[in-house]
Amino acid sequence: LQRKQHGTRSERLRLAIDDEQASFAFEKVETGLSEIRSELDRAVGNKPKRAPRPRKGFAAHLERIEEVVEPEIPAECEGLEKVLIGEDRSERLDVVPPKFQVIVTRRPKYAFRGRDGVVQALAPAHIIESGLPTERLLAY
Repeated sequence: LQRKQHGTRSERLRLAIDDEQASFAFEKVETGLSEIRSELDRAVGNKPKRAPRPRKGFAAHLERIEEVVEPEIPAECEGLEKVLIGEDRSERLDVVPPKFQVIVTRRPKYAFRGRDGVVQALAPAHIIESGLPTERLLAY
């Protein structure tokens, strides 16, 4: 098998191709590649770059249902006064046939007096991670 692949026939084929012919073929390929590259550069350079658009909120007339997801309090912080220092808000579009509503999920962040760190609930799992539609809207 090795003799068949690497034997005298393969060497004969290599010798049949002249160095001049090979260099001519490579020159054609190189000129073709350079032409293609220049066309691509021109095509890419002509496109105006768009700035990413900020995500707009949902219409104000849609009903909003607020859900508050409270974090689990660690055992060492039980009984301590908790201070609300902020919250993360996300809105997703939901449908209750035949009306649409927006579900607002609030996750308060708490800090404890005399302790370091912040406690916040994990974001609920969704079918589409960071997606706007709810499972019910996808099923509708």
